[in-house]
Amino acid sequence: MTPPDQLGAAEKAAMLLHAADIAEEREAVMRNTWSDIEFHGGEMSNAELVERLERQFAASAAPAVRSLRAEKSS
Repeated sequence: MTPPDQLGAAEKAAMLLHAADIAEEREAVMRNTWSDIEFHGGEMSNAELVERLERQFAASAAPAVRSLRAEKSS
Protein backbone atom coordinates (compact mmCIF):
# COMPACT_ATOMS: atom_id res chain seq x y z
CA MET A 1 0.00 0.00 0.00
CA THR A 2 1.26 3.47 -0.91
CA PRO A 3 2.00 5.75 2.07
CA PRO A 4 -0.57 8.58 2.38
CA ASP A 5 2.08 11.28 1.85
CA GLN A 6 2.82 9.83 -1.60
CA LEU A 7 -0.78 9.78 -2.83
CA GLY A 8 -2.23 12.27 -5.27
CA ALA A 9 -5.23 14.46 -4.45
CA ALA A 10 -7.68 12.16 -6.27
CA GLU A 11 -6.36 9.08 -4.47
CA LYS A 12 -6.58 10.84 -1.10
CA ALA A 13 -10.15 11.92 -1.87
CA ALA A 14 -11.06 8.35 -2.84
CA MET A 15 -9.58 7.05 0.41
CA LEU A 16 -11.51 9.62 2.44
CA LEU A 17 -14.76 8.76 0.66
CA HIS A 18 -14.17 5.07 1.29
CA ALA A 19 -13.45 5.74 4.97
CA ALA A 20 -16.67 7.77 5.19
CA ASP A 21 -18.61 4.87 3.65
CA ILE A 22 -17.18 2.45 6.20
CA ALA A 23 -17.99 4.86 9.05
CA GLU A 24 -21.56 5.26 7.77
CA GLU A 25 -22.02 1.48 7.59
CA ARG A 26 -20.69 1.13 11.12
CA GLU A 27 -23.07 3.79 12.41
CA ALA A 28 -26.00 2.03 10.76
CA VAL A 29 -25.01 -1.24 12.37
CA MET A 30 -24.48 0.28 15.80
CA ARG A 31 -27.75 2.24 15.99
CA ASN A 32 -29.49 1.54 19.25
CA THR A 33 -32.76 -0.10 18.24
CA TRP A 34 -32.87 -1.97 21.53
CA SER A 35 -33.98 1.10 23.49
CA ASP A 36 -36.95 1.65 21.17
CA ILE A 37 -38.55 -1.72 21.92
CA GLU A 38 -40.59 -2.53 24.98
CA PHE A 39 -39.94 -5.83 26.76
CA HIS A 40 -43.25 -6.43 28.52
CA GLY A 41 -44.26 -9.75 27.01
CA GLY A 42 -43.11 -12.04 29.79
CA GLU A 43 -39.87 -13.98 30.00
CA MET A 44 -40.50 -16.36 27.08
CA SER A 45 -41.78 -13.64 24.76
CA ASN A 46 -38.88 -11.35 25.69
CA ALA A 47 -36.36 -14.14 25.00
CA GLU A 48 -37.88 -14.65 21.54
CA LEU A 49 -37.75 -10.91 20.91
CA VAL A 50 -34.09 -10.73 21.95
CA GLU A 51 -33.28 -13.69 19.70
CA ARG A 52 -35.01 -11.99 16.75
CA LEU A 53 -33.16 -8.71 17.43
CA GLU A 54 -29.84 -10.55 17.62
CA ARG A 55 -30.48 -12.21 14.25
CA GLN A 56 -31.45 -8.83 12.81
CA PHE A 57 -28.27 -7.23 14.18
CA ALA A 58 -26.08 -10.05 12.83
CA ALA A 59 -27.69 -9.72 9.39
CA SER A 60 -27.12 -5.97 9.34
CA ALA A 61 -23.53 -6.32 10.56
CA ALA A 62 -22.52 -9.03 8.08
CA PRO A 63 -22.12 -6.75 5.01
CA ALA A 64 -19.92 -4.32 6.94
CA VAL A 65 -17.76 -7.17 8.26
CA ARG A 66 -17.38 -8.63 4.75
CA SER A 67 -16.40 -5.20 3.43
CA LEU A 68 -13.77 -4.72 6.13
CA ARG A 69 -12.33 -8.20 5.53
CA ALA A 70 -12.16 -7.55 1.81
CA GLU A 71 -10.30 -4.29 2.44
CA LYS A 72 -7.78 -6.00 4.73
CA SER A 73 -7.08 -8.75 2.21
CA SER A 74 -6.47 -6.35 -0.69
